[in-house]
Amino acid sequence: EELDDVQIIGSNEISVDDLVSVIGSRASEHTLARSLVEFYESLMRRNGNRPAIIYRRFYELRRSYEEDRRFYESSVAKEDSVAILVYLNQQGFHNASLNYGFGVDRLTRKKTLRFIVQEGKRAVIDTFAIRGLGDLDSALRMSILSQLQTKAGSSYTENSLEHDLAVVVRELRNNGYYRASYTSPVI
Repeated sequence: EELDDVQIIGSNEISVDDLVSVIGSRASEHTLARSLVEFYESLMRRNGNRPAIIYRRFYELRRSYEEDRRFYESSVAKEDSVAILVYLNQQGFHNASLNYGFGVDRLTRKKTLRFIVQEGKRAVIDTFAIRGLGDLDSALRMSILSQLQTKAGSSYTENSLEHDLAVVVRELRNNGYYRASYTSPVI
């Protein structure tokens, strides 16, 4: 069935736009032009005295809009729900849960794929320790530590942790420690 609307409900801290960006399901675009072409083509189809050349052009236009139609696929919806949960986990919502369903919305009468998100509580970093910087010059160590985004008490996100690891390695390499690397953090 054609997918008229995709909704994500229940996301309080993560924006809906961010969650939409990680899923593959998209609603069909119901533009004014598409609606008009479908309307006039259906009228002409029922009219036996239609001008053939005009009807053919409306038919071709309607067919071109067919390519823009999007359909509900349960396998894609399942993959989307996993993608949303992975994204939430990366943002620190380790106990997030999600339900999804497809059906006709009673208010809008649109065929809607709805994701219902329960974020849960976001993980907070209680201890942030970097090992291996003890032998560095104190000025270099302080320069590195001052550039880090992750602090004790801040919300956990993989992006900020990856940023901080890249900062440490970049600063070490820029200061002569060319073989600087890191092991995966313990979370």
